[in-house]
Amino acid sequence: MKNKELRRVPNYLTRTNQVLKIGLLIIAMLCTFTASASAQCLNAITVTDVTNPPKVTNLSCLLFSSNIVTIPANLYKSNGFIVGVDASKVVTVGNEAFYRCAIASLYLPEVKTVGNNAFQRNFITRLDFQKLETIGINAFAGNEINYLDLPKIETIGNGAFFSNSLTTLFLKSAVTIGDGAFSANKIATIDLPQAVTIGDYAFDANKVSSIKMPKAEAIGNYAFWYNPIAELSLQKLISIGDYAFFECCLYDDATNTYSSTTLKVVELPNIKSIGSYAFANNPNLQYVFLNADLPSDITAGSNIFQGSGQPMIVLKNQKTARDWYDYIQANPSSPWSVCKIGYGNTNNIRTYP
Repeated sequence: MKNKELRRVPNYLTRTNQVLKIGLLIIAMLCTFTASASAQCLNAITVTDVTNPPKVTNLSCLLFSSNIVTIPANLYKSNGFIVGVDASKVVTVGNEAFYRCAIASLYLPEVKTVGNNAFQRNFITRLDFQKLETIGINAFAGNEINYLDLPKIETIGNGAFFSNSLTTLFLKSAVTIGDGAFSANKIATIDLPQAVTIGDYAFDANKVSSIKMPKAEAIGNYAFWYNPIAELSLQKLISIGDYAFFECCLYDDATNTYSSTTLKVVELPNIKSIGSYAFANNPNLQYVFLNADLPSDITAGSNIFQGSGQPMIVLKNQKTARDWYDYIQANPSSPWSVCKIGYGNTNNIRTYP
């Protein structure tokens, strides 16, 4: 079982880095980019040729000239003097182009592709990329991003926004959320109208209490564990991975403690597969609404409800409830054997037998 010491603080964020971070953020505040792409900065450096870019040895903002549409890989990797980037015509940013710099101000109105690790380990706080279509692995991991609006993006790469400060997401076109894409943030509400696939650890260690994913079909391992979800209704969901909704509770950063669990009601009318420990350690779980005719119609892992008391499986009618009851009686080692059986709907639930 995974340790509760979740990945909230990256290993590289040491006390020394924290002090450096505060100083750089103060300096970066003096580098402000406007919507017209003009810039004011303590030290602004114009980049006109990416094959022979200027050296940056003092705290500076970079202004990329209008002839530059592609920033190549590793261009300014690990340059801690860069606190801002203004690239008004750039369409593509290569892998690790600005990895581990000190960027807090970022202006890329035309960007469509951001490569792997391109802006990882910076101090960016806000992203509003209206034309972005492709985002790579760990592209913005380890920043301070609290606001995200990416209306055209369809696939979020693995770890793309891991360990930020995200509270708000606008991803109206996202279909696939990669592994760990939003792990270790502060997201409270998830509204993904087009999302179909949610990867492993995608939203673990957040503050999610509300989920709207009307088209979701697959949720990976550990995807939502340790989130204060109270009710879960996913009408088209087919598969749930191991530990996906394990111990739904709220983590308190100030006290380093976990609140009591919150999950009470689950509705999965189309589910075909549930992984091991998927709903374990949720002692307040009361009802799980399913449409399957028999338990054998659902591929079930081990200990699905371990530590969750005796939740009631609510079926569509009395006959189905009887069939489930008889199956469980004949298969006492079934993961469903810890559950009570009922039938009806949310407004009228009856116990069987």
